[in-house]
Amino acid sequence: KTDNGEERRLINVVDEMALAARIPSPPIYLLDHESSINAFAAGYHPTDAVVGVTRGSLPRLNRDELQGLMAHEFSHIFNVDMRRNMQMVCWIGGLEAISTFGRRIMRSASKRSSSSRKNNGGGVILGLALFVVGIVGTFLASLLRAAISRQREHLADASALQFTRNPYGIGGVLWKIWKLKDSGLNSPYAKEVSHFFLSSASGAGSAAFFDFGFFNTHPALETRLQRICPELLR
Repeated sequence: KTDNGEERRLINVVDEMALAARIPSPPIYLLDHESSINAFAAGYHPTDAVVGVTRGSLPRLNRDELQGLMAHEFSHIFNVDMRRNMQMVCWIGGLEAISTFGRRIMRSASKRSSSSRKNNGGGVILGLALFVVGIVGTFLASLLRAAISRQREHLADASALQFTRNPYGIGGVLWKIWKLKDSGLNSPYAKEVSHFFLSSASGAGSAAFFDFGFFNTHPALETRLQRICPELLR
């Protein structure tokens, strides 16, 4: 419970969206030190889901836009996208750990070889193999994560329209992020969990790979607005 009017409004909107989606109303967490506009859903199942909202979203979004924001996140909960997101984090983290372990094996083998003046090529080869597997695996998994995330974001935008019947809800949120270029988080781990959020937690647009955006976890905001509410782009 809270006496804060903005927080009370958020709780009411979450309860409304839970009723519309026919799933239990999840706990709400405010990212108090984040002034940007963004939100995420996490958990393995709708019954243990949580919703997080940046503090900056509350004063900068009207009620319709807050409904659109929550409807988008409830789509991820309803479609169990959050479980897939957490699995991808685990996969990529594990592959990065393999590459780090391989690099340490190579360093250790090289040092032992130098100090004892004996060839320790087996250790170097093992370390190199693990390093390559980890690096290539991380690269491919990151591409897959980005492709899946972009697809699910489009689906969540469409589902937000179904829940609210108001294109200016989610459309207004995306338009404000696009105009203000303000969805990034201050956390140093924002990039790793960016695909959990409504918009890129690293900023309004993810960093591109050779300007083609292969690693972008979100579709371009202009593309999303064109599908939802194209008149806002005029």
